[in-house]
Amino acid sequence: MSAAIMVAKTVVDGTPDATSQTGYGYPVPLHFNVLADVLDITINGPVKPNTLLDNNAKPDVASRDYITINSVTVKAKDGKTIICGDFDLDMAKGTASNVSGNTSIQLVTSDGKNSPVLFVRADVESPQPSDLDHLRLRAFLIPGQIKNLNELQITLSTDCGEYTQDLGADAMVSGKIHPIKLGYFKKRGTQFDFSKWMGQLDPNIYISELSLPGTWHTSVEAYQGTNNIDFSTQYKAGIRAFEVHSKNATSFTPGEDFVLGAAQSSSSTSTKDDIISPTSPTPVRGSGNSCTRTVTFTKTVTETTSQPVESYRIKLNNTYTDKDLTASLEELHKVMNQEAFVVVEVGMYQEAGCSVPKAVTSTTEKTYTAKVTQTGTYTYNYWSSSYSYSWDKVTEPADNAYTLTNTQDKGTSIEYTDKPLSSYEAWVKAVSDMCITLANKGIVYKEQITPNTTISDVAGKIIIKVNTNKDNNGNILNESGWPARTPALFSRWEDGKTNDITTVGLNWGQPAFEALASNPMRWCFTELDNIDKNSSLNDRKTAVDNMNKESIKNYQLGTHITWYECMIGGYVNGSNTAANCQAVAKEMNPYLIQVLSNPNRQACPLGLIYMNYALSDTYSGPELIRAIINNNAAFILARRTGAGNNASDNTNSSFNSNNGNPLK
Repeated sequence: MSAAIMVAKTVVDGTPDATSQTGYGYPVPLHFNVLADVLDITINGPVKPNTLLDNNAKPDVASRDYITINSVTVKAKDGKTIICGDFDLDMAKGTASNVSGNTSIQLVTSDGKNSPVLFVRADVESPQPSDLDHLRLRAFLIPGQIKNLNELQITLSTDCGEYTQDLGADAMVSGKIHPIKLGYFKKRGTQFDFSKWMGQLDPNIYISELSLPGTWHTSVEAYQGTNNIDFSTQYKAGIRAFEVHSKNATSFTPGEDFVLGAAQSSSSTSTKDDIISPTSPTPVRGSGNSCTRTVTFTKTVTETTSQPVESYRIKLNNTYTDKDLTASLEELHKVMNQEAFVVVEVGMYQEAGCSVPKAVTSTTEKTYTAKVTQTGTYTYNYWSSSYSYSWDKVTEPADNAYTLTNTQDKGTSIEYTDKPLSSYEAWVKAVSDMCITLANKGIVYKEQITPNTTISDVAGKIIIKVNTNKDNNGNILNESGWPARTPALFSRWEDGKTNDITTVGLNWGQPAFEALASNPMRWCFTELDNIDKNSSLNDRKTAVDNMNKESIKNYQLGTHITWYECMIGGYVNGSNTAANCQAVAKEMNPYLIQVLSNPNRQACPLGLIYMNYALSDTYSGPELIRAIINNNAAFILARRTGAGNNASDNTNSSFNSNNGNPLK
């Protein structure tokens, strides 16, 4: 209980009293009360026979003799009551006020490194407490917020399911320790909700500490197995990082980016006669006979609207089609949970330059009609059976007499300037415009990202990461022309190494990189598309191991200034065909699962993990996504609150009550 906070609460009368040995000049008796409300949680291990099936129902798990506990989360069931955070304490009354913080607590082991493993200790249907492995944890809650234990819920994230247990309807006595004993594992866990996993993390965690499942060349079918797979589908499957190769659009379509000005119109009027009388077959001979007709007035109005082009478009480079990246991210934002964020890493696909669009003109043709009855006289020539007419003068109807009868969109045209842009200039313009446009819409995060940025800071937003390029001769290609404070992270892309990692500067707002030693943030990556060109798949596995070693070293320093990119996607045999990308997924996806599930591994952040075939069971995509998610619960992630990780229990705690049944 050395992590518990105690409050000295003794009222002392200052008047000396020799009989009672109290007052000034005498020892002050200190009586301590526990400040926090405490849950003493016992997790019971598995027994046999059991049904410890994971959600893919793999038969080896059913016969396994252990279960790994990745994290334990205590949360308020109403999602509103704050149970941990900051508060003011009234020392006299022992009550909390001005409470702020979170509605959930995530518990981890005190060493902050390894997930605990509970083994089967009995092969019986009805085990005794001594037959079970146990894990004991304590949660310290803000005093007085919870009145009854049934207001709380405990969720266990394990390597074979997620288990949730409601607590019994017992009073939560403030300042007391309440024993909670969970049932032993004899039934399958509930389906893991991949779409909401980030919401289970402490929002005070620094985002550079996280491991995020991601897709390499997100929109290319060869890498992902589904043509033009959308971001929203991937998000629901647990993906939180997207790597895309993009290009500037060479054609433009007016949309919400183009706010068209007042319409300029021109009109022309024509008439059409429709004689109502006389009618055959009884015409009257002679002249001066009365007659009427309908005159239809038709007015054609041509409206043109023109507006200067204020933003370029950026497109995904897809094997089969081009898809607007801006629109794709807008759709992604609609399905994002407000407690989560995603990272979109944008690289450049080389292409020809383009002309600079100057203005977009839209043309619409509208037809209006009005009918007027006109009188006159006619003469009927009996011998030739013909008429001649004389009509009264008719006046064109007033504007309000016309009715709109037809509208035709005549399309749009783009006027270009005479100045062409290079492919790099056009790409910079397109990406920066996208970042600024989406930031103004509240979609892209636009405040400065620093080593101290946490989940809560960026929740509900998309973080844009931009790769700028150096060619093989060291020439800088696309690092000029960026507007100041473009809302994105920048790092320089370099050719990946065969079996090692590369660390470069990471900058916010523009690609102005300082010397690595003085740069506030760093980008550490292992990346190589064409694996056969300079390396083998075994070399790529070595690169993953070296990334893990580098992350462990940085994690021990406690600086959380490094962002990681662990790329396990790519292709073999020199081309990114589906078969060549599948060959990489077949080897690299299971390998990283093996690394992450190794009980002897020292857990550490692996950053943005980009894979091939992320949504395919055949290539273990969902299993890898889950392993990456669980890596965030395998050790203590650094938090803004600076909570320590050296808590230990070297005392025997006493319970307020001990009626819990461990064999539920």
